[in-house]
Amino acid sequence: MRWRNILTEPEWQSLNYGDILPDSRRSCFEGSIWPLGQHQHCRNGFTLRKEKSDFLTMRPDPYFDLVYFDAFAPDKQPELWSSNLFLTIAGLMRPDGILVSYTAKGSVRRELAACGFRVDKVPGPPGKREMIRATKR
Repeated sequence: MRWRNILTEPEWQSLNYGDILPDSRRSCFEGSIWPLGQHQHCRNGFTLRKEKSDFLTMRPDPYFDLVYFDAFAPDKQPELWSSNLFLTIAGLMRPDGILVSYTAKGSVRRELAACGFRVDKVPGPPGKREMIRATKR
């Protein structure tokens, strides 16, 4: 995230988004503005790490338990929805790791299944009927 390049600290602090969250989640939000490559411990067993890198070349340590795949729609950026990329992502994940995406498109579900994921359609966020949850086998 480039918040620090867009907003000054007093500006982003004044937004006080964390104030609307329950105490149990506030620390993770308040820590969302941290340098790339550093870990943010939100609570026991849950750590976030921001990366600016290419899935095709990165070598994380440790491997990912969760991938939030938020690419543009498959018809807008088809190169980001290929089996080659999904195989690469699978190789960066731990067994039973989960990939989530807002898309529920059948072609994407089939690509993920062909790459070794168990794919489920789950209820989406407000305004989105369904989304994908894919678990690495």
